[in-house]
Amino acid sequence: MKLRSTTLVAVAAIAMVALVAVACGDDDSGTDNEQTATPAPTATPGSENRCVDGAGDVACDLAAELGDAAAGQDIAPFLALVDAGKPHDVTCTGEPGAPWSFTKVCEGAAPGERRSGFPLAMHGSEGTYLTADELKTLMADELARGLTIASTGCAVDGCGGFIVAFRAPEQPLAFYVAFEQAEDGVYALTGAGRSGDNAQDILEGGRTFTVAGEAVFQPW
Repeated sequence: MKLRSTTLVAVAAIAMVALVAVACGDDDSGTDNEQTATPAPTATPGSENRCVDGAGDVACDLAAELGDAAAGQDIAPFLALVDAGKPHDVTCTGEPGAPWSFTKVCEGAAPGERRSGFPLAMHGSEGTYLTADELKTLMADELARGLTIASTGCAVDGCGGFIVAFRAPEQPLAFYVAFEQAEDGVYALTGAGRSGDNAQDILEGGRTFTVAGEAVFQPW
């Protein structure tokens, strides 16, 4: 991760300077050496994150913002993401019991009618589609459970698909929001997920399937 690697390079550089001084027989007082020692560099804004490898500052700053919002149970940033989100077009099947049932979005729709909604992944391969209002309600309910940011993830084909995951104090242990990066670099919300069966991979780092497809996670 960016902060850790920068710090390690600085420490190694300081250690090398000390070794060179000893090898050259520099017998001046230790006080002078301490006064001229170069401190470890301070991370610049945008690099102070613990993001998944490969994610840029835009994604990592988004994760940090949502982490702060979750810690303060501030729902406003989450609601704004839904309003600016990118829902999926779905074709209503008329089969409520089918896998990935569209019943939330398609209530009252005729078979074959097209509507839009945000996919919600749940345990295993279960899932559904939510309207914007339903997703907002879900987010409010999740924040009320006391979420803390736990990890970030990228789709296996790149961080154009980005995920921010949160740990909950009880089952389902993981709640996450998924984003897709547009051509202008901005990330738009595309879906969400709640998980218990693959929560360890999501929260503690691993490779698993999500609402955004297969993704690799790294602890925050």
